Amino acid sequence: QETRTRIYEPVRNLEGSSTKFVTNLTPDDKDKIRNNLLGEGDYDKHMDTIRVARQAIENGRIIDTALGQPPAAEGAQILAMLDQWEGKINSLYETVLAEIRMPAAATTDQELMDIAAKVLSGPRHEYEWKRMVVNANKETRQEERAWYSGGVVTIAKYDYDSFQVATAEKVGEDYYIFYNTIRYFRSGGSTTPINRWLLNKRFQSSRILEENIGK
Repeated sequence: QETRTRIYEPVRNLEGSSTKFVTNLTPDDKDKIRNNLLGEGDYDKHMDTIRVARQAIENGRIIDTALGQPPAAEGAQILAMLDQWEGKINSLYETVLAEIRMPAAATTDQELMDIAAKVLSGPRHEYEWKRMVVNANKETRQEERAWYSGGVVTIAKYDYDSFQVATAEKVGEDYYIFYNTIRYFRSGGSTTPINRWLLNKRFQSSRILEENIGK
């Protein structure tokens, strides 16, 4: 009984899994699908969950046969459910992936494009992309930030320009959208690089089909 319990653990884990969450989505849940299925490795993770559960059921069948006892009654039902899950995930993945486009350009300001290109392709980063759009226009901001360390409260005034570009970049064999926040600090904390454009934040978003990058 202990052996059977251990073997079927991946099947029991399905109930609260992110894979089950994805299978409850509909094509209208585009943001949730992008966040849970179209990121790098997301699709493979869910397929691995299904594969491991299938293998657990098969392993259990082999053990039951060796022990001369009937297989778990729910095995066939779970396999059928896993088939449904796989079909649902593939359908959601293909439907929403085909609709993914680059974000709309907030501006076509060539100066901002040139600044971003210089920062991203420079020796500090050396990124390469197939397409770039400025998806958030330049803004000037002033703010105070405070932090506490060693019994001392430090307050610094930040004055900077900020804009964001989205780039379509190849990762392995596929393309993904990256969001890059570019900033120019005129003042900041003691470790803030000032008086030069720099990459302040960057994150990888969803996959995009190569044929849709220019659309």
